[in-house]
Amino acid sequence: MKSDVLLVFIYYGLVLVNCQTSIPERLEECYRNGSIAGTEIPTNLRVLIDLIQKAEHFSYTRLDMRAMTSSLLHRFRFDGIEHQEDVAVTSGISPFSGTGFQREKHKIIEELVPGDYQVFPSEALTLVERCTLHRMISSTIWEHPSASVEKLCSTPSRSKSGVASICPVESGVIITPYGTISPGAVIASIAASLQPQNVAVKLLIAEPPMYRQESITTEFTSLNYNEKEVDLIVPKGKIALGRSMWFQSLMESTSKLDNVWVSTLAGDIGEMAVYQGPVVSSDMTMGATGFWNSTMQPRLFYLTDHNGHLDATRAEIVGGIDGLVIGKNLQTWIDSFHSLRLSQVLDMYYSYEGIAFDKNAKACQRLLNFQLVAPTTIITEQTHALAQILAYRNSIAYMTPEALLRMVNFAVNTFSTYADNYLFAESECHNPGSKPQLEILVAFDGAWSRDYTADFISVMLEDLDVSMYGSRMGLLHGKTGEWLVNVTHSPSTIYYALKNFTQITWPSTLNLGRVLEEVGAYLNETWSNNSKKYVIGNLGQVVVLLAPRTVPSEEELQSSIQALRQIKTQHPDVRFVYYGSEFYSDPLKNLILTSEDYLIKSLKIDDLSMHLRNVPRVLRPPSNFNLTYGSKNQFEDYTGLQETVTYQLHPQWRGNTKKVEVTFHSVGYGAMRVCSWNEWPTVGTRDGFYCQDLRGHNEISMTDYSDCRTGKACPKTYYRVQNVTTMQQCSEMDCKTPNHVRYIVRIEDFRYVSCAPSIFSGFQFLVLYFTFIVFSKIFI
Repeated sequence: MKSDVLLVFIYYGLVLVNCQTSIPERLEECYRNGSIAGTEIPTNLRVLIDLIQKAEHFSYTRLDMRAMTSSLLHRFRFDGIEHQEDVAVTSGISPFSGTGFQREKHKIIEELVPGDYQVFPSEALTLVERCTLHRMISSTIWEHPSASVEKLCSTPSRSKSGVASICPVESGVIITPYGTISPGAVIASIAASLQPQNVAVKLLIAEPPMYRQESITTEFTSLNYNEKEVDLIVPKGKIALGRSMWFQSLMESTSKLDNVWVSTLAGDIGEMAVYQGPVVSSDMTMGATGFWNSTMQPRLFYLTDHNGHLDATRAEIVGGIDGLVIGKNLQTWIDSFHSLRLSQVLDMYYSYEGIAFDKNAKACQRLLNFQLVAPTTIITEQTHALAQILAYRNSIAYMTPEALLRMVNFAVNTFSTYADNYLFAESECHNPGSKPQLEILVAFDGAWSRDYTADFISVMLEDLDVSMYGSRMGLLHGKTGEWLVNVTHSPSTIYYALKNFTQITWPSTLNLGRVLEEVGAYLNETWSNNSKKYVIGNLGQVVVLLAPRTVPSEEELQSSIQALRQIKTQHPDVRFVYYGSEFYSDPLKNLILTSEDYLIKSLKIDDLSMHLRNVPRVLRPPSNFNLTYGSKNQFEDYTGLQETVTYQLHPQWRGNTKKVEVTFHSVGYGAMRVCSWNEWPTVGTRDGFYCQDLRGHNEISMTDYSDCRTGKACPKTYYRVQNVTTMQQCSEMDCKTPNHVRYIVRIEDFRYVSCAPSIFSGFQFLVLYFTFIVFSKIFI
């Protein structure tokens, strides 16, 4: 039987060296001394969004989403980087190069998705963060030395090259709440949809030398070439005819390539058709998958189930589907909200709530959304278009147009079967519930190993939503009280510090005195700055002491109690949580001084997370409240749909008062209900509960007349914002999503029983005195 597949070993009479295999200069900083930078930070969705948000905040007045996304793509993505084991690292020689099979498809994406890498604000990120971002979005598969120590990598399998490979590592993937994905495909699709192109395939074909006028002569010496660009010259009479035949058929092709499709599914399925088709025909496989080295600090993803084929991995397919869904809907979303940001799109799509303008557009409903944007006819059409150009540039064999189309159909059928049986069946939506917004200071006694401690804090970071719009966290050395990480909302910064645990002297005990000294100094500075700026609110502040084996001496216990009382006197609303153990927790009970403090001895991190979930935010009048004439004692805050925000005004701040009036002012982003109540220390139940509705540009006042004169019991007063509806107008950088609603909280009247009249009388005296002086000078 006549075959329509021809192996081609020589394509051109003139073969030019392709300089695009070398790593770009802008990425060389990640490959110094034969090693890869950026492995210190885990590759998960939280980190990816954090890094993008840092860049957005740094350049929010200069770059819109189109410029940000395209510049990020061209600045950091470079697929197909391989490590050549036999190449020694010497001056001017690097063992890393873009020789992997993923590189050719990426070059096509670069051509169809324009962008200027120099626009991206690289200075907004550290070197480690830049290299982490590069590693997250650049697809490649390579063998890693650590695979030999992974127990699940015990069975060798064959790689694409036929060489035995034990658990090759897939780079360019991240873990999300809805599976492992390739974020490079998602970001490329977003960039493509903001610069849509539908290009004829024949316009992407470079004309072979034998078709050029200067190459008509058969004389070798008549070729017009640059010696520095030429790698090999073959006499024209010995050139295989496959390439010229292919060129002729492509020049007659009417196919057009959509840049969103080539950035996503068409690219992945097209690789199958071109690379597997000539070898296995209809017996194609896809969806190679594996496992992470850790779900708490995921850094390496090992492929174990790939049947010898590494194109179209599961992460690439899932990322391609997500990118396609987002890319085909993005313009509609932007028409509804012009100030949309890249980080917002990613954050909303991979959340239970979904995109603000389309609640069904979310990762846990891939099947529903995929069916709306990807009919099989379009999948086949776009895969065929991509396969034509990819095969022409990089196929191992020549295929007639009929053979190539047949391979494309085989690949699309393989994808459809895989998607129906293994992909969409796993998509389910689970509401994770609300997460707290706190400021957490963590100190640890060193009883656990470095790895276990880092994993524990990583889980805390996730459960408490440490992020730009969530909680903040700081880490202290348990023995010295030294700050290992200053209080930050950046998970990337904390993860980097956890990786550096191997570089610090590990604490052998918990020195409560030193830790409390640092905690007290931090709290004093924080509230002093708030008072100077007339800021009356803050996230709920919690000090978490990880002390599973801490047994303080009697002397240390008494000095710690004294230090705690001093902190509580100045900061009564700060909570101390002691994470002990069943056998060593009794001495820690003595450190619980108020109802705000708590002891956990179950050694279950869920118990810690559940307790912290109920900590309210803080309202506190500035220390110079009655002297701030003409100043607004207030702060701005935001809340989203299905969220509630609770504030607590501690009774200590109400001492010797007879009236407190707190005003909530809406700025027109939506409507909400504000409720207030008191809790008396002896009763513990709500008293005087009432609510008011707030919408538009209006304000409401919540007034409490509890008599808090000296000697009388005073309640904790609570305020809660709930039942939020939105106008989808939240566009400033402080908005997590367009659905969030901004409001302002003010303490308008804090009337003291005895102090206010004396202060006011003093003020009146000064006014009368200066008036007398002025008039005296006039009439003298």
